[in-house]
Amino acid sequence: MRAIEAAAIALVYAVAVGMLASTAARQAVAVHHVGVERAVAYALLKCQNLTCFNHTVRQVAGAELHTGGAPAALKPRTFVSYGAVIYTPAITLAQPPPTAPTPWWDTAWRYARRVTVTNTAPGTTWWNTAMLYRLPVTLTSSNALSDQQVLITINTQSLIAAGKMRGDCGDIRVIDSDDRTELPYWVEPGTCNTQATRLWARIPSVPAGSKTIYIYYGNPSATSQSDASRVFARVIPNLQALFRLDEGSGTTTRSDPGSPSTYTGTLVNGPTWNRVGYGWSLWFDGLDDYVEFGNILNFAGKSLTISAWIYVEQLPPSGYTYPFIARRQPSGSYNADYLVEVTSSGAICFTYAKAGTYNWYGACTPGGLVAANRWHHVVATFDSSTTRVTIYVDGVQRASSVTGQQLTSNSGAVLRFGHTWYTGNNKWYKGVLDEVAFLDRALSPAEAADLYSYYAYTTANYKGYLLLGKPPAGLSISLGSEQLQPSPALDVTGYPVPVTIDTQSLIAAGKMRADCGDIRVIDSDNKTLLSYFVEPGTCNTQATRIWVRVPSIPANSTVHLYMYYGNPSATSLSDPSVLLVYEDFSKPPSGSLAGSATYDSANRRVQLTPATTNQLGYLYYTTVPRSPQGFYARFYLWVGGGTGGEAVWLGAYDTSYTGTREDVVNGGYHFTFDEYQDRVAFTKSTVDNGAPIAMARQADIDNSAWRLAEVYFWYDGAKACARILLDGATKVYACDPQPQQNVRSGTGQLVIGGRTGSATNYHRVGTVLLIAKYYPTVSAAVGSEAQRPLTPPEQGVPQLPPIVVAPSITGVRVHASP
Repeated sequence: MRAIEAAAIALVYAVAVGMLASTAARQAVAVHHVGVERAVAYALLKCQNLTCFNHTVRQVAGAELHTGGAPAALKPRTFVSYGAVIYTPAITLAQPPPTAPTPWWDTAWRYARRVTVTNTAPGTTWWNTAMLYRLPVTLTSSNALSDQQVLITINTQSLIAAGKMRGDCGDIRVIDSDDRTELPYWVEPGTCNTQATRLWARIPSVPAGSKTIYIYYGNPSATSQSDASRVFARVIPNLQALFRLDEGSGTTTRSDPGSPSTYTGTLVNGPTWNRVGYGWSLWFDGLDDYVEFGNILNFAGKSLTISAWIYVEQLPPSGYTYPFIARRQPSGSYNADYLVEVTSSGAICFTYAKAGTYNWYGACTPGGLVAANRWHHVVATFDSSTTRVTIYVDGVQRASSVTGQQLTSNSGAVLRFGHTWYTGNNKWYKGVLDEVAFLDRALSPAEAADLYSYYAYTTANYKGYLLLGKPPAGLSISLGSEQLQPSPALDVTGYPVPVTIDTQSLIAAGKMRADCGDIRVIDSDNKTLLSYFVEPGTCNTQATRIWVRVPSIPANSTVHLYMYYGNPSATSLSDPSVLLVYEDFSKPPSGSLAGSATYDSANRRVQLTPATTNQLGYLYYTTVPRSPQGFYARFYLWVGGGTGGEAVWLGAYDTSYTGTREDVVNGGYHFTFDEYQDRVAFTKSTVDNGAPIAMARQADIDNSAWRLAEVYFWYDGAKACARILLDGATKVYACDPQPQQNVRSGTGQLVIGGRTGSATNYHRVGTVLLIAKYYPTVSAAVGSEAQRPLTPPEQGVPQLPPIVVAPSITGVRVHASP
């Protein structure tokens, strides 16, 4: 940056801005390559506002005008060349970095673009490097939430089949949005290795809006930390039946799937489904509504807990009760196995009769605990070990009594909600009933309090348990794409950087030769010509791919190159040797053929195997990528002859191709397109049909057509990773945490192999075979176009007349001298 006190700006900056050059004095004069002072003077003539002034100075002198706060003390400054004595405030002109190369490499080229090559690891944090993969999970909520249980459904079957996750899901970990805090999680039993694995996590907070948490996996040495008791506020066992009353329509209701057994009740005389409470509930009209279940839930000789939410529209008349849950003998009998009711005083009673007698036992709370038109939670328990009856209302113990009598079963007793058969002092229940649960043990005071405070989740995969947590919050849950553990940046040398540019528009505009022959790429010193290769068939397209060999790209650095074009007289220097391997099969391949492989010049391809039983053919190269150990490969394969075609594969870093097959590796890795096993695989197996590192099912490989195969492979010092594509679609994306020795040392061969299984099968490779160094942290971006600067004579620029600027009492007077 150079600071220049701008000439020709008046006494006070505010006055100058307001008075910049009167209309009569403005002149539209073309100016090029003049000093900053003269540019300012020209801008004063042209502009009436600061925006125009800044723009003009930037255009003329490549400078930027900056002001900060009030003007500094004024001081005189004489510019002899302009013959003017003026005053200037504190204004700084900052010179920005040029967009065009300086100096211009070769004036025979009219245009240039800066290519920025970066070699930096992504800024993504990674919780634990022992985990190879993660899934981002976005939680969206309209309200802020805290300590929330969240159910996430994922397909672990595909992850386990691909070799990315332990078969027991034991390597799953759930990490908070800070990518540091491990969160409690629980995988529902029986759902691992399915397409709908149910994973619960306890999230400390979710803001109003969204946040992203992560599911990590891919560590074969990890052991499960799945634990329901850490996810939920409390896990209550011994559930026998839960009736959520959530059907919302129809004339029957069923017990929740989390109940050990399925029970069905019939709605009699029209109880109404009501959208209040948790989901739906049932409203009873107080006249004749009830639900009948039949002879179920007999707790004779056992402990018992009954839990329910009630909303009484009005208390019963004096001396009467509303029995809302009752198991009792049919009409004509006074005997009840158990009965829960609300009294006219607002008390809750839990009573039962000894079978065959009219002897009643139980307890009642004080009155005034249940108010009309309010929700209340009722828990009534019986402990068979002590014969104690305890009643809780809204989480608080309100009654307790030792009865000395066990529960019994009266003959023919049936369960009803909303009424009992006895019509003496019992009335039909008038109000709403919801979330009715039966357990065969007496809950503790703490459990009863939690059952009031939390929502009770259940699942068919964990029958007989109430899982207490925050109520469902209406969260939106979306799974992102799988992410691979990022690799660190490494020093790379002799690296062919792929640069993509739209040459179609440049050629159409007359700026580039139609054959792209005038492209040149210059190193960061703006002197050294770099080798490059324009992929055939991509010139004059919107995605021309140019491979540029960069001598050195240090880790965590940026290198600036310059791509020049716009010289019609230039001829192409495109050179395929920039790549490790490039074959278009117009001539015999530079690699060696072995086994059954032959070159077919007429069809420009290599026939790896003929239609003969048990053939092995190879095209191999006695070199592998080093510094870095990684490559990108692209080739076309053909598998014909129907089923039994075996496979085509790319082998890398094998000590020798001899004896290798698709699944028999010799020190390196194979990337297989296996018709016999209907899969695409990444393997280091040493036995035929051995288990791969990762794989994906693919049933149509033997379709007698050219298929595009692509492989990205890299070794980052800790793991070896591969991404395998077929016809542009990613099939395998995985890492090996225990890399092969040949990869670590950078030794071995590159091999394209084919194997037949039957007499009708054959394999080909053709069209193109391209292999280049690859490492995932290296990327390139092309900047905007810059044009070679033209001299004033080239533009016909007139001389700018002398400028005189002088202060006046009323403002700034500007005029051009004759």
